[in-house]
Amino acid sequence: MSQSIKMKPKKAKRNFRAEISSQIANLVLMIFAIFWILPIAWLVLSSIQSREERFSIPPKWIPSTVDFSSYKRAVELFPLAEQFLNSLKVTLISTIGALIISSLAAYAFARLEFFGREALFIILLAGLMVPPQLTVIPSFIAFRQVGLIDNHAALFLPAMISPLGIFLLRQFFQSIPKELDESAKIDGANAFSIFFRIILPLSKAPLAALFVVLFIASWNDFFWPNIFISTTTKMTLPVGIASLVGVSGNTNVVLVMASVSMQIVPLALIFLFTQRFLIQSIATTGIRG
Repeated sequence: MSQSIKMKPKKAKRNFRAEISSQIANLVLMIFAIFWILPIAWLVLSSIQSREERFSIPPKWIPSTVDFSSYKRAVELFPLAEQFLNSLKVTLISTIGALIISSLAAYAFARLEFFGREALFIILLAGLMVPPQLTVIPSFIAFRQVGLIDNHAALFLPAMISPLGIFLLRQFFQSIPKELDESAKIDGANAFSIFFRIILPLSKAPLAALFVVLFIASWNDFFWPNIFISTTTKMTLPVGIASLVGVSGNTNVVLVMASVSMQIVPLALIFLFTQRFLIQSIATTGIRG
């Protein structure tokens, strides 16, 4: 009895230390989050503030009046609205296409037996070591021969093949017990039924995480659209923003802030809607070790 009484204070002391450590960690993470959010908040607020408040010292974080004239002028000066839709089109097609192809290829590498599977997977991984800049010239020649220069297909077709996506999904599919496949085969399910009815429903978290990674990479891509797209109305938003700097003369900072805010908003929305799946993916990855 006396031993149990002695152990209780020790246990309470350990719990107290753990709680203090957790609170300190949360405080440090909160400070880092504030420093990360402040520049973005200043960017968005500066784009809707009046001229007097925009560059006031000290800066005013809460605008007295909301002014969207910078957005209106940016759209009038350059077809940013059309370029926004171009970016959305290219990003959604490339991201959804990459998810479909990556999941099917990853399922084949993880669950199916065929000749040369391991060698083919090693060749696929070797593609991760090749910078995209090295493939620009042969890609440009190939797309020119088939008439895809200055066409959005030249942007989303290469992006549909994602070695990183195939690798990540393959690793997750291999962690799913194969006993589920064997049970399904006993019930008469084929490979496609197992993939759509068992593997995919269990892979919502990694698929959502991969969707965010691919969406951000495609949405922020500047190099590829800058090479293959020359028509102003076909440009994506990153290339349009860079062109806006030259068109606006002496680099109107306010117009650039407004256009960059247009680029940031979709990324913030994507994160808000998928953060639950991102956290779940990180948690399951840690558990599976």
